[in-house]
Amino acid sequence: RTTHAGVEALLGASLPLGGSGHRIEPMLSATFNAFSFDSDPTWGNNRLASAPRWFARGELMYRPAASIAIGPTFDVVGERYVDFANTLRVGSHALFGARASWSSARWDVYAEARNLFDRRHVATVLVRDQAAPDAEVLFPGAPRSVYVGAHYRF
Repeated sequence: RTTHAGVEALLGASLPLGGSGHRIEPMLSATFNAFSFDSDPTWGNNRLASAPRWFARGELMYRPAASIAIGPTFDVVGERYVDFANTLRVGSHALFGARASWSSARWDVYAEARNLFDRRHVATVLVRDQAAPDAEVLFPGAPRSVYVGAHYRF
């Protein structure tokens, strides 16, 4: 038996800068998780493995015109356990990036740089009942990366 409880929220705004048509558009998506065993005979009330206690993603876009946006992005992931015994924990991490986009009636074009500071971090884990400190259960996240894409509407 397990308990899956939590809160998810998405907050966003589009704030004008004077009467110039320029805008600032902050966005924050946040999750708080309380996932645990519920009086399990083996694991008691331990936290469920792999799920971080909290996670947040956000951006602060500047729009000098309706079709252009540019700004910083971030991802913050809380610590999480690798095993059901809650003996091996992966620490939290924060990643910073930047995104730019342009839109027209038919085209959307974007470029995004992620993990700008090239921070080493654990992206995913392989869950075990009990993980030894030298267990091969941690998988690295992407290093500094750049993505470019386009979308055309017929």
